[in-house]
Amino acid sequence: FSCVKEDIGPRLRREAEEKLLGTWTLERRITEIYQPIVAYPVPGTGATTQYNGTANDYFDFQKGQVVEIDTAGTGATHHNFEVINPSQVFIDDMSWRIETHTARNLLLVRDVNDGPQDRRYITKLYFKR
Repeated sequence: FSCVKEDIGPRLRREAEEKLLGTWTLERRITEIYQPIVAYPVPGTGATTQYNGTANDYFDFQKGQVVEIDTAGTGATHHNFEVINPSQVFIDDMSWRIETHTARNLLLVRDVNDGPQDRRYITKLYFKR
């Protein structure tokens, strides 16, 4: 009998994915838009929008690295996901930071700079189960 030790990187990735698997109900989505300091009419102002989820809004992370997403009554769609490490997951080609990940709560954050539009977009997805 021999013991095979798993490398730390793959083990952390696997454990984070196992913890993510299952259905997460979307509580709310907050989108913040920031304008540059030189923006007109008021520097640095932007817009914040909030969508309050319903019991029918969910992300279902499944084995085989597929996530089923249904939000705002759009109907279920399927996307690929890949856990990069315990603090980052890709859904399709979008990188999300895993800010909170407990047995009952999940917070995913996407922070994007749009150079040509001089805008910064931050999307926060709050989940529970």
